Amino acid sequence: MKILPSRISRLGLVSLIGLVSPITAFSQTAPAPAKPAAPAASPAQTEDADDGEPVAPVKPPSASNGSALNEKALAELLKSLQALSGQLGAAKSKATATALAAFQDALTADDKAYTLFMKCLEKVEFIDKGKTGSEFNLWKREDGAKALNDAEHKQVLKLQLQWLVLSIQAGNAVSDAEFAKVVSQVPAFLDSLEAAWKRMKTMRGRLNADVIGTVFGRFYKLDLTMARREGWSYNPVAIDSIYDTVVLPYLRSQKKASEVANSWKKRIQMLTDVLEIEEREGKNDPNSKGEENNLKFKEEKLPRLEWGMMKDAFQMGNEMGSATSMVNHIKSHLGHKDAGLWIEEMTKLANHEDVGPTIVEGSPTGEQRQENRPKGMQGTNRRK
Repeated sequence: MKILPSRISRLGLVSLIGLVSPITAFSQTAPAPAKPAAPAASPAQTEDADDGEPVAPVKPPSASNGSALNEKALAELLKSLQALSGQLGAAKSKATATALAAFQDALTADDKAYTLFMKCLEKVEFIDKGKTGSEFNLWKREDGAKALNDAEHKQVLKLQLQWLVLSIQAGNAVSDAEFAKVVSQVPAFLDSLEAAWKRMKTMRGRLNADVIGTVFGRFYKLDLTMARREGWSYNPVAIDSIYDTVVLPYLRSQKKASEVANSWKKRIQMLTDVLEIEEREGKNDPNSKGEENNLKFKEEKLPRLEWGMMKDAFQMGNEMGSATSMVNHIKSHLGHKDAGLWIEEMTKLANHEDVGPTIVEGSPTGEQRQENRPKGMQGTNRRK
């Protein structure tokens, strides 16, 4: 890590050194015992206090207080900061590895996933909020807590953990080959997600959340330690984002035309199933927008998805068959707001000009919902 020389006050220096203090916090699973309050410090003492214990301490400059760092002190400072940066990175990696191992172990059995869930929940929803063990035990006896110990909720926990594992592995991937190995597992996960979604009755809303904000992610402080990968979706139900930025780009890069086509078909079928379930289950609910959402999908998004599938087929070699289908598609949807864009893209494709892939945004499943939250669990899946 290269740091440009600059004028740094003693107070600023202490603040920089203090950055190392979070290192030991990443892997904590319970709060440390409270220490007796120290006597109040004078302003001067407060300025020089150092809450952390840096391994590579910085020697104060020999010049008088308030003067610029001399060359020797600056060199020592930069060396120490470089060491601290390395130690911080190593601590983050270790903490993430600990979380990954715990998640993988919890996936070996439904009961293990539930046990880990309860351990994490007690810490982040009770201990961290100053609540007692008696309050936690009282909550566990309530109907809302008991409902979390059923097969449907355990399936939710399993899917959350699976997506957390893939997300951590995606962030840790340092080569295209490593990332490709992670992406190759995503279609199977999506199959499991769709199958579970169809069976669920009350717990779907729990899946529709950023997994880093679940009790698992909050317990292991993944928002502080986990490496993020650009373009990766941390909401396992953000189907459009997962296909647009992860699955399809990978398959295109591998020149797998048949798998690209199959992915488009599976994506369309999954979104269709989700909206049909929403419409069917909302028949007797006057506040349901299931029918409205399904109609909007068929009129606006479905034609866009079909266009993206045909365009990919054209660009991956099936020009004759795809061109005919694409022209007929435009004729059938001249009233669609993208019709002009499709004509423009078809013209460029016919002239072998470059046309980027179709990005479909705004999946109905991408909206954050805070439903089905039992008492004592409000905000459990909210991003910190």
